[in-house]
Amino acid sequence: LPVLAQRPAPLQVTWLGFPGSSGAPFIDYFIGDRVTTPLAHAAHYTEQIAQLDGCYQPNDAARPLPPCPSRAELGLPDDAVVLCCFNQTYKLSPNMLNLWARILADAPRTVLWMLAWNPHAKQNLLRELAARGVAPGRVFFAAKLDLASHIARLRSADLFLDTWPCNAHTTASEALWAGVPVLTVPGPTFASRVAASLVTAVGLPDLACASEADYVELATALANEPDTLRGIKAHLDANRRQLPLFDAERLARDMDALLTRMHERHLAGLAPRALEAAAQ
Repeated sequence: LPVLAQRPAPLQVTWLGFPGSSGAPFIDYFIGDRVTTPLAHAAHYTEQIAQLDGCYQPNDAARPLPPCPSRAELGLPDDAVVLCCFNQTYKLSPNMLNLWARILADAPRTVLWMLAWNPHAKQNLLRELAARGVAPGRVFFAAKLDLASHIARLRSADLFLDTWPCNAHTTASEALWAGVPVLTVPGPTFASRVAASLVTAVGLPDLACASEADYVELATALANEPDTLRGIKAHLDANRRQLPLFDAERLARDMDALLTRMHERHLAGLAPRALEAAAQ
C-alpha cells in the first residue's frame, strides 16, 4: 500500500488478497462478481466495484485428482454420512457448533470430520461438541497433508459444512473439485459470500441458503436422503472439467474484458465508476 499511495499507475485495482475493501482512496476498483460484490453493497467499499461475469476466484482443471483412499484407511465409518469442515479453527464459532449439533441430532447416521490444526483445538472442539450433546465417537479429525493427499481424502466426504462470517474460500473450491457439495449461508460481507459464489459457479446455487434455519434443514434433509446427496456429487464428478469455476480460460477472457472497460473509461477522461457484469 505505501507504494500504491504514491500513485505509480493511472488506474489501481485490487483483486484477491484481503477479502474486503482496502479502505484506501488511491485504489480505484475492487474486482469481485455478482455474488461476492453486489452493487447494493457499494457503500461498503471505498473502491468502485467491478464485477467479473463469472466467479472472481481463479481456479483451473489442472489441479490433482488422486484416487480416493478407503474410509477404513482414513479411520472413518463406512456406513456413515460424513459431514466435513476443513476450515481453520479461527473460523469456527459457538454458533456454528450449535448448528452442527442440531444437524447431527436430526440426522443420526452422520459423523463430523474436521481438521486437527493443533491438539488444543481438537480437545476444545470435542469438549464443546460434547456439551451440545454430540458423542465423541461421532467426531473425527484429520491431520494436515499435502494438497494432492488432501484432495484425495476429501472425496470420502459427503457434504462440506461451511462457516460464517468467514467462509471457506480456497478450501471450498478444493472440496468442490473433489466432488463434495458445499453448504453455506451468504452474509453481508465479501468474506461471508465467497462460498455462495463458488457453488453458483458449479451450478448449485440452491446450496447457498437464505438463513441458518434453512442451512440446518437442508443439511439434515441431504444427510437423511443419501440418494439426493449422491446425485449432487455425481453432478460435480461428471462435469468437473466443464464447470465455469474451473475454466481458467474463461476467467482470463472475463478479466481481459473487465480491465479493458476500465482502461477505455480512463482514456475517455471519465472517472472510475461501478462496472456491472453482463446480464445472464
